[in-house]
Amino acid sequence: MKKFGSKLFYILCGYLLSSAFVTFFSWESLRDKLPILRKFYYPNIYSYILSRNDIKSDSEDFITILPEIRMVSDVYESSAVLEPENEIWITSKLAGRISKILVKEGDSVKKGQILLKLEDEMYLSDVKKYQSALEIANSYLVVAKEKLKIAETKIEIKLREIDKLTDLIRLNETNLERLGGNVQKKRELWKAGSLSLLEFERTQSELDEKKTLYQNLIRERESLLTGLVLDDSDTNLDFLRRLEKLKKSNTELEQAEFNLQVSQIKIAKENLENAKKLLLETEIKAPTDGTISKLLVNLNGLIPNNTSPIIEMFSGSNLNIAFAISEVDLEKFTPSKKLHFYLPNHSKIPIEASIYFISPYLDKATHSILVKARISDKKSRLLPGMYGTIQMDLETKQQKLFIPNSAINGDKESGYYVYIKENTVKKKRFIQIHQGELESEVISGLGESDQIIINQMVSVKD
Repeated sequence: MKKFGSKLFYILCGYLLSSAFVTFFSWESLRDKLPILRKFYYPNIYSYILSRNDIKSDSEDFITILPEIRMVSDVYESSAVLEPENEIWITSKLAGRISKILVKEGDSVKKGQILLKLEDEMYLSDVKKYQSALEIANSYLVVAKEKLKIAETKIEIKLREIDKLTDLIRLNETNLERLGGNVQKKRELWKAGSLSLLEFERTQSELDEKKTLYQNLIRERESLLTGLVLDDSDTNLDFLRRLEKLKKSNTELEQAEFNLQVSQIKIAKENLENAKKLLLETEIKAPTDGTISKLLVNLNGLIPNNTSPIIEMFSGSNLNIAFAISEVDLEKFTPSKKLHFYLPNHSKIPIEASIYFISPYLDKATHSILVKARISDKKSRLLPGMYGTIQMDLETKQQKLFIPNSAINGDKESGYYVYIKENTVKKKRFIQIHQGELESEVISGLGESDQIIINQMVSVKD
């Protein structure tokens, strides 16, 4: 119990000492940030001390300045976002389930590098199926080619035999005419008694044999001609030309079968080629060198169609500033016009850019127009997707007040304020500003004739 009492005593003493130190030896902004230490002394004792010095100051040690009046161009301000100059949305030509993801966001990739894979069992099966179909078609083509060759060979053999028989028939026709004449003469000699009957009969028998041979040759040639398609005009052609015509006209069936197999092979090759292309499409590859900015799918996720992007990437290191303007502000923007871009966490550091694109289309829903500016002065690390504010000087100007930052007290959380002199009394005045690096623009709270005290060591009235 005694230990607890001694701890409480030390805590109370520490609080009283801290409160007294903050009350008498600190500045206003620190007291504003530590209100718990003001509650004991500041509202009571210190306010009384200040009240004695606030009514009138006998010190004439005031150093004051007036706000600087300056004609400044009006500024157009709008929110904006950073985007890559070359943004690419990658889609899949196939629907399917993702089996592998080989990259992650932020990775640098090369053109042709595989980014992810789809399940490919079905496409592998198609490749094997069409490969087998091509092999079968090739086998049938070999058979059809052999059939055509055999048919053409048969035609050639027949034609050669026909020509040979034709020559023999012509020779026999000549012999028959000669023998017929001899028989007629010998018959007349036999009738006249100048020739024996035996000699006449021998000549007649020879004629009959030649006639029989001739008829056999005719029948044999006719048997060879059976089934052949002939053209009377072929008789005037030489053997090789007649052979080609006969081959063409008498092997139409075999030729048609051969042509059919050639067509089947062509179809099988096309099917196989298409199947291989589809199999390659299961590997999603980078279309160019770049950086993966966003993965829009997950492992084992299903891609339903080829219209939705699955990966976002950008190529090159250049970034653009994109923002939308109202149609009424369109005349204020022209290509090559300069502007500044400010990041929220670096509001004092401007990034220079120039307009290079003004969309020719108006968004009917928002009545806004897209504008893009190319960054020319890259002072900090910038990433696609960063938001910020653009400011662009306009042709019109207006009068504004500026004061040095050294005359400003407070902060953004508790508020900015200055001390001004009214006659011989010093007063605290809260103001609103646009803060710069060395000076700030006064938005409200000060007039151009207000005298701002810059020697803050003098006790003043709050």
